[in-house]
Amino acid sequence: MESETQLPNLTPRKLNYSIHSCSSFSNNYVPQNILENKPSEQSSRWTSDSLVPPQYIILKLDKPSVVTGITFGKFEKMHVCNLKKFKVYGGVTDKSFVELIESGLKNDNKQELFYLRHQFNQHYLPCNYIKIQPFQSWGPSFNFTIWYIELTGDDSPSIVSESLKWQDEYKEKETIRLCLKHLREQNYLEAFESLEKKTKVQLEDPMLTNLHTTLVKNGDYDAVEHIMKQSLKDGLFNGFISRQQPKPIWNPLIYPVDTNLEEMEGPGSGPSLPLSPDSENLASEVDSVVHETVPSEPPPRGGHQLVMDSAAQTIYLFGGWNGKQDLADLWSYHIPTDRWTLLFENTEAEGGPPSRSCHKMVLDPEYRQLFVLGRYVEKTLRDNVSAIKSDFYLYDIVSGKWTQITDDTASMGGPNLIFDHQMCLDKEKRNIYVFGGQSLHFNTNGDERSDKKFSGLYVYHISTNTWRCIWEDGEHTSIGPPVKSRTGHSMLFNKVDRNLYIFGGQRKRDEYINDFLTFNVDTEKVKFLSDGIKTSESSIPAVGYTQRATIDSRRGEIHVMTGLNKDKDKKSSEPKVSNSFWVYEIKQSKWTCIYRNEKSSPSYWNSRQSVEPRPRYAHQLVYDEDEEVHYLFGGNPGGKQGKEGKIRLGDFWRLTLVRPAVTDLERFCQLIIRTAKFKEICRSPMDALSYLQKEISGCIDHTNQEEEKQFQQLPAQIFKQDESKSAFKIRSELFNSLVEFFPDNMTQPSGNLIDMIPLETTRRREPSNLQSFL
Repeated sequence: MESETQLPNLTPRKLNYSIHSCSSFSNNYVPQNILENKPSEQSSRWTSDSLVPPQYIILKLDKPSVVTGITFGKFEKMHVCNLKKFKVYGGVTDKSFVELIESGLKNDNKQELFYLRHQFNQHYLPCNYIKIQPFQSWGPSFNFTIWYIELTGDDSPSIVSESLKWQDEYKEKETIRLCLKHLREQNYLEAFESLEKKTKVQLEDPMLTNLHTTLVKNGDYDAVEHIMKQSLKDGLFNGFISRQQPKPIWNPLIYPVDTNLEEMEGPGSGPSLPLSPDSENLASEVDSVVHETVPSEPPPRGGHQLVMDSAAQTIYLFGGWNGKQDLADLWSYHIPTDRWTLLFENTEAEGGPPSRSCHKMVLDPEYRQLFVLGRYVEKTLRDNVSAIKSDFYLYDIVSGKWTQITDDTASMGGPNLIFDHQMCLDKEKRNIYVFGGQSLHFNTNGDERSDKKFSGLYVYHISTNTWRCIWEDGEHTSIGPPVKSRTGHSMLFNKVDRNLYIFGGQRKRDEYINDFLTFNVDTEKVKFLSDGIKTSESSIPAVGYTQRATIDSRRGEIHVMTGLNKDKDKKSSEPKVSNSFWVYEIKQSKWTCIYRNEKSSPSYWNSRQSVEPRPRYAHQLVYDEDEEVHYLFGGNPGGKQGKEGKIRLGDFWRLTLVRPAVTDLERFCQLIIRTAKFKEICRSPMDALSYLQKEISGCIDHTNQEEEKQFQQLPAQIFKQDESKSAFKIRSELFNSLVEFFPDNMTQPSGNLIDMIPLETTRRREPSNLQSFL
C-alpha cells in the first residue's frame, strides 16, 4: 500500500495563457476575445458556430502549472448564451485530458470562481493545456458563449517538475502493469515472467499472486475457498461490504388508517382516541361523573417534532398541526415495550410551551433535557409585538418539569421568532446551533408581510444561557463564502469531524436551494461540498424542502428521506411528493439512492399502506444510532386533501437498513467458486450432478427466487457444453470475480490493454511546413 504523501503547499496566482485551438467560432466572436475582461462590450466573447458536439476551446498555459481555479467573467447583463452546463479538462498534451470539474454558471452578471481538482493519487496534476467543453446554454437552441477566462494556480518549477516526474513514472508503471495483466490473462507466461523480471514491476499484492497460482495454475478450488475465508476473517473485505447498498425494510408500528384518501373529508382518526373527546359520549347513565379515556397513542398530525434518546430507548413527540389546530401534547414512546405514554395533554397548563407547529426540539442526552424553540403564527395574528415573541423552553425529563428560559430570544441576542428552521446540539460543549427558518418581525409600518425575511446562524450556550449570532442571512462568514438562509432545509451535527452539514431548502415560491455545505463549529470555517449547480457525487439528490435527514457519525453516513421536491431543470414543474431514501458517505463524498417509489396514484397507496409508508411531507424521522434503526411518524400526504388541511397521517414506522453480513459474503464466495468448479467438471455428467447436489445446493438460498432460478438452470450446462470455455478461461474469469472483493491497492489494474486499441488507425497528420524537415 502506498504511503500517504505530504504535498508542499501551493501559492495560487494568476496564470498566463494563450488560445491553442477551438472547435468553431461565429463571425467576429473569436476565442482570443476571452483573454480580456470587458463586461460592457457585447462583442468581447467567444461564441461557437454550432451546437453540434463536441464544441470546445483549448487554452495553452505559458508554463506547465498546477491549475487550482478557473474564473468565468460575464456580460454586464444576463445573457441567453451563458453556459448552464460545462466541463473543464486538464492535460500535459493536447491529446490526453482528465476531467477537473463538471459545473455550470448562474445566468447573471457576476464573475464565478470554480475550484478545480488538481490532485490525483496523492500527487499534484501538472497541466500544459486546459480544455473547456460547453454542453448547454441558458437559452434553448442558442450557441455557446464564453466572455472571459482567468486561470489561477502555481507554476513554481520545483513543484511542477516534481509532479511531471511522478506523472511520467506513474504512467510508465501502469502501462507495464496493464501489459503484465494482458500477458497473464492470455496465458503468455514466458513473456509475463520475462517482463516482470526485467522491469521489477509488481502486478498485484503477493497474496493475490498466490491466489492466482492456486486457482488458475493448480485448479485447487478447496484451497481457494480457504484463502477467501481467511481473507474475510482478516477483514480484507470490509471495504467491499461497506460499499454494498443496504436494503430498506419497513415495519408498521401504528398502522395507517384504512381509508381511501380520495374520499376522505376529515383528519384521520386512526386506532387512537381523540385527545378532547366529547364528554356526552362518555357520560355514565348511572352517575354524572365524566370519565375521560386516556389515548393510547398519538393522533394524526404534521409539523410536529420527534427526538430520539438512544440510551433510554425512548422517543419523544411534541406538538404539530392536526388539520384543524395546533397541538400542545407531549408523548413518549418506549421502544422495548412498544408503548406510547401521554406525558402532558397540554404542556401550557404545566408551565410549558403553548400549542405550536413548525417548531424544533433537541435532546441533551447527558443532562436529560429537551429544548423547544420556534413556532408558526398565522399571518392574521402577527399584528402585535407580543404575538411574535420568540419563547424558548426547557423540559427536564427526570423531574418532569417545564421551564421557560425566556419569552423572547431576540432580547438575549438570539433569533427573532422563527419557523421551519433547523436546530442541532453539540453535547460536548453544550451548544445549540440554530440556522435558517422564516423570521417574523413586527413592523410598525404594517408591511411586515411584504417580504420574507430569513434567520441566520445562531449558537446558544446552555451553561451560560447566552446567545451569539455567527452570521445573518447572506453575510460573508468569518472563514468562507456567504451562505443563504432558507426554510425546509436539513442540518445535522457530526460529532466525529465536528461539522454541521447543511443542504436543501427554499427561499421564495420558485427559489429552491440545492447546495451542500459544512460549517466547522470549532474553526467556524464554511466549505461548500456542492454549489447546487454542478453535477458531482457530492450533489444532493433532489431540490428538496421538507426532506428529513439523520446522521450516523460512527458509520460516517447521512440519510435523507425526500419530501416535497422540485425538478431544478424544469421551471414550470409543480412540486411533487415522492418516496426515496438516500445515503451519503461522508469520506467518499458520494450519494446513493437505496430506495425509490414514485408512484402517485391514491389507489396504489391505499393497497400498499401497510407495506411501506405513502409519500408525505411535514413528517418526522429520527435515528437510533446504537441500534441503527429509523422511526417515522405522521405527516401530510399532499394532494388536494393535504393542501386543504383535511387530513394528516398518524402512522408510525420502523425502518431498518439491512446490510450484507460477513456470513452472506462467505456463502456467496463459496457459491461462485463451486459453480466455477461445476462448469469445469461438466464433461463428466455423473460427477457434475453429484457435485451439484452435494456441494452447491447447500450454498443456495432457496428462498431467494433469483438464486433458486439460477440453481435450477445449472444442470442444463451439462448438456450445453461450451467447447470454447477451457479450464484456464473458467478459472481466469473466476479469479477476476474474486479480485473484486479485495481493496483496490492490492489488485491488478481495472482496465484492459485490449480495450485501448482503436478499431481504426488514426491517420497521421502531415507536417505543416515541409521546409523544416529539409
